[in-house]
Amino acid sequence: AGANVITSASRWASDDERIDRDPFRRARYAEAERRPDMPDDIFEALCKHACKPFEAALRFLRLTGARIGEMIQAQRQDFDFERGVWIIHRHKTRKQTKKPRMVALVPECVVLLRAMTVATTCVVIAVDMESKEAAPRQDHVFANSLGQPWTDASLNMHLKRLKRRLGITHPATLHSIRHTFASCAVRNGAPIKLVAAQLGHASVATCEKFYVNIDGEIEAIRRAAVLATRRF
Repeated sequence: AGANVITSASRWASDDERIDRDPFRRARYAEAERRPDMPDDIFEALCKHACKPFEAALRFLRLTGARIGEMIQAQRQDFDFERGVWIIHRHKTRKQTKKPRMVALVPECVVLLRAMTVATTCVVIAVDMESKEAAPRQDHVFANSLGQPWTDASLNMHLKRLKRRLGITHPATLHSIRHTFASCAVRNGAPIKLVAAQLGHASVATCEKFYVNIDGEIEAIRRAAVLATRRF
């Protein structure tokens, strides 16, 4: 991550003609290892013992495959429950695609979001008994128990404390949930191109390289082989 920050800054400075040339243009770094998926039993244990706001964030990540940064920036007006779509206007691949990112919402996710909207509305209209003024409106969908929007740091700290309390030593992180989403989708027969589109990748190669993990899934591979040899 640190190397990416340095090279991105150097590339920007060069493109903006703030420096004569990019000193890191030819720099190459060792390929990062694929992060582990989050096993279902660990995921459910975390959800069972988490506070409601954190559980909602965990389940949303699992149901959408979203990036943490996208989730914490999500606002009410970004969701179209009738169409079952989440529209992300600012996203990682905006420069390549030149358009908003559309994330499909499965029915379970729509139910989750509707319930969260009702709960948030109850907090928003709460009245201060002394000033008789309504609480300030909170447009961010995902907030902690105090009504403050989650941040990347606070979510990860919450996860570390919860894992420590439950004695979970598995290296899975919040980002691992995104990997699990992709791997499960492909194992269950989803086309890799559509999985990449849901994850917001500009290319299928990135999804295959870092997110889809079917190593050792011999039965899933066997089912794919059966489909490949079946006569129409």
